[in-house]
Amino acid sequence: MATPEELKESWKNKSVFQRQLDLNLRQLDDGFSYPPHWRQMLQVLGALRPKSIHELGCGVGAASQVIKAHIPSIEYSGSDYSEDAIHIAKNHWGTPEKFSVLDIRDMTEDFVQRYDCILEGAVLDVMPNGDEMLEFMLSLNPKNLYLQRMKFTDKPSYYEEYEAYGEITTCQYYHNIDNIFSMAQNYNYDMVPIRSSALSDFPEGLLFKRK
Repeated sequence: MATPEELKESWKNKSVFQRQLDLNLRQLDDGFSYPPHWRQMLQVLGALRPKSIHELGCGVGAASQVIKAHIPSIEYSGSDYSEDAIHIAKNHWGTPEKFSVLDIRDMTEDFVQRYDCILEGAVLDVMPNGDEMLEFMLSLNPKNLYLQRMKFTDKPSYYEEYEAYGEITTCQYYHNIDNIFSMAQNYNYDMVPIRSSALSDFPEGLLFKRK
């Protein structure tokens, strides 16, 4: 088993991000069958209509192209803790100024206040301390915080290890749903569950809107 610190650092892997880019390019070429989290992102951002967003954990930056194609009025920027991921993003999309290396653990309130919405497409779901990091993000007082690809449980929060891209050991974090509601109340946010089906036991994402 990997240690929590090893899991936190596991996505700093150049070959994984090259494979991610290859996958994303195929997905972008077939706009009529985007993966579910891209379709949900467009629905949520289309309704919220932020003027600017910053994506934490942007990886190779493919979401920037989805937003550019469908909601070009949104000013996008993205960051990731992986220098290799950001190198690929800067070199591939022709907009290097939109991408930067930044660890979520180094975020500041001044930084998040620059944006109408902070987007996390794949961060908390692969961290072994997902609840702790969510509380940290809420403590920075973002105007809106949109979290995707989340898993929930009515049991105490936990994570499970798995192998990604046949390259790295990472984890899937499961948030205790009651704890998430308590965080939203404690930090004065309305919480909007994002789900693909009304029959789902749990949502696939959450939108925190500051009251």
